[in-house]
Amino acid sequence: MRIALAGRIVLAAFVVAFVPAAAAAQMYEVVGTRAQGMAGAFVAVANDPTATWWNPAGIAAGAVLGVSIEHTDRQAPSGDVGLGPAWEQGANGFSLTVPSLGLSYYRLRISEIAPLLGTTDPAGGVRQVEGAVSLRTLVLNQYGVTFGQSLGQHLVLATTARILHGGRATGAALVTSGGAVGAEAGEVFDEADDLDIDDDFKIDLDLGVMATFGGLRLGGSLRHLREPSFGENATAFLLERQARAGAAWLGGQHGIISAWTLAFDGDITETFTVLGPARHLAAGGEVWFLNNRFGVRGGLSKNTVGEELQATSLGVSFAPRARFYIEGALTRGEDDTLEGWATALRLTF
Repeated sequence: MRIALAGRIVLAAFVVAFVPAAAAAQMYEVVGTRAQGMAGAFVAVANDPTATWWNPAGIAAGAVLGVSIEHTDRQAPSGDVGLGPAWEQGANGFSLTVPSLGLSYYRLRISEIAPLLGTTDPAGGVRQVEGAVSLRTLVLNQYGVTFGQSLGQHLVLATTARILHGGRATGAALVTSGGAVGAEAGEVFDEADDLDIDDDFKIDLDLGVMATFGGLRLGGSLRHLREPSFGENATAFLLERQARAGAAWLGGQHGIISAWTLAFDGDITETFTVLGPARHLAAGGEVWFLNNRFGVRGGLSKNTVGEELQATSLGVSFAPRARFYIEGALTRGEDDTLEGWATALRLTF
């Protein structure tokens, strides 16, 4: 029994080592606590330090000095992933912005699992290796400098130059229900996170544009302009260009409301994941009370390609002291298709 199980693990490792896999995808929504609370409708808002990720041109609309420290975690589907397919995305970030300059650091870990496909069956199809999964983990450390330039009174152009340090690892694991051999189903992502990464350095550029006409803001963002590639053979992956556009209406004080925002976003490009292609449409809103000491937000997003799934997001901000915000966000997909949370500390001056 143990010999048979060991043989399946060796077969799984052999297949993963010699069959290149598709790249893990870093979505826009993996970073930004306020952005996640608005379901990703943020490209035309982007007026906090996470503009360095969402839309570099947004730094011109931020505070005189803004600092943000945050952590996010997202998984699809939620709960016990079994043999997959499934992905898990986590990020830690630090960003500092002034109206024309931003500094940022983001560390992303994106892990994917999928049923492992092995030998060809007599009918000519490819069959699954029983109980075995392929593992892929992508780790990227991103060091960025953002520069913005106003063109007249209504338009801002900006770029974020990034040094990327990271890579991807692949592997295989045997998922068992009894725990005698292999990993329990709930521990598969831990197995993926333990893979050794072959790292490398690359340079990349992001571009952003923001147009403001009174309360109306129009924004666009292009990520991975240089499309950097990492690794070789099975660990090779390419960061493909990602484009997103949005519109937002920002309102001022009205009664007990200090400020409000209504925003809409849409991916222009598709992002490919282990669950299939993704291209999101999002709508979100944000309302501030008590002289901007307390904020609530919410939103809806929908994947418009492949399986058209919807997710709901909620978020809050609270300032126990003026200009010091504690923020959080929760995201939940329909039928347990997605689960995410984020938390941040933000200072503004």
